[in-house]
Amino acid sequence: MSKIKKINSAKIILPSIVLFFTAVLLLSLPVLLNYNSIQNVIEKKVSSEFKINLKIIDDISLKIFPRPYYLIKKANIDLNIKNNKSSVIETKNLKIFIPLKTVYSKSNINIQEIEIEKANIYFNINDILDFRNHLYYKINKPIHIKKSVFFLKDKNNKTIIISPIKKLNYFINTKSNSKELKINGNIFDINYNSSWKRNYNKPKNSLNEIKFKNPNLFVKNFFSYNDKSNFGGRTSISFLNEYIIFNYLKKDKKIFINSLDEEKNHKIKLNSKIELDPFFIDLTIEFNDKRPNFFIDNFLYVILNSEEYLGNINGKLNLEIINLKNSLINDGKINLSIRENQIKLENSIFEIKGIGKLKSNFRYYENEGDLIFASENIFEITNKKEFSRKFQVASKSVRNINRIYFDFEKNIDNEEMAIFNIHFNKINKENFSEEYYIIKNLQILKGLIRELLI
Repeated sequence: MSKIKKINSAKIILPSIVLFFTAVLLLSLPVLLNYNSIQNVIEKKVSSEFKINLKIIDDISLKIFPRPYYLIKKANIDLNIKNNKSSVIETKNLKIFIPLKTVYSKSNINIQEIEIEKANIYFNINDILDFRNHLYYKINKPIHIKKSVFFLKDKNNKTIIISPIKKLNYFINTKSNSKELKINGNIFDINYNSSWKRNYNKPKNSLNEIKFKNPNLFVKNFFSYNDKSNFGGRTSISFLNEYIIFNYLKKDKKIFINSLDEEKNHKIKLNSKIELDPFFIDLTIEFNDKRPNFFIDNFLYVILNSEEYLGNINGKLNLEIINLKNSLINDGKINLSIRENQIKLENSIFEIKGIGKLKSNFRYYENEGDLIFASENIFEITNKKEFSRKFQVASKSVRNINRIYFDFEKNIDNEEMAIFNIHFNKINKENFSEEYYIIKNLQILKGLIRELLI
């Protein structure tokens, strides 16, 4: 019995070994062939099936494991075949995957997908438009990009954005009948995940979701396209524990952005008109029931430190503050101008509840590693009786006081606040004081005012 078992095992093992090595030999045989002869075939296939222009520059070889693919040592790719001025993606070790059954064929090549790895992807502004058009092509086999870097250049060929891409998948989902673009990358040193989807059952609509990490920011946009002159959509933004939702509409050469009237509970609302030719933005943001720390510690700092991302944007930014959660300040307005890659504070005025107005000029700076909010202020008193009552000082002490000049600083890191350079009615350089008063609460401020007016 043992002898029969050995014979049967040999019958199985020996043919298996022969079959295995034969398969390896046959699969390896095409590698020895000259695949440069199919260069034109591959380029035409990529153009028709992926809607991109491929120019093979270096050798082509066939790799079998883990699954068959053509390896192209060096190639150039661009999105617009007709536009000679479009940017070129320079890639090395481009992989073009094919079915196993077609590895012997040079004329009947069936390309399944393309993989790009460790490439530098250069785009100019026109390329962005070309890519947007590419999103609306129905024919598109999967394109995968790994460990690459995206460079956006302006009209002068100057790099304005550098964005590493960890993973990008661009494909048609046959199950949901939709075209999808998914990106895992980094921009402005912030990691993000982006998902874009267009369902062919509703081809004029698309949905895009972007989630940023640190700061936690989530943007969701629904887009509806009619034609080049008319399109619109709805965008929702979640950040800093806030939620913003607004509609936008492009009509001819203008874009209108408006928050929904029915969303009365939202504490931040937008109202904007954008001129496209020439480009000019007029944006008003309304804040309701916010605390001063929201502006001082977060929002204003982000706005004033966004100059490197402005590009060629020109316009006005108006901040309207309503029902500020503060015992002294009620409402306020901050007007900023955007011009020549700079954000400039034009003016800021705050209503002091029943007393007067506060005009401020502010900035941020660093001191020994701490971030400091600094402001120069003019307090105009219009109701002296209410001033006396609020700060608990005798009416005669403020009879001749119309203005109070003072500087205010807040250390963002340790939240220490201070007032200094205090002058009444006019700035008196001869009576300059170096006194630096720490203000921890309203009672200390009231006590300081009483002390100075006595």
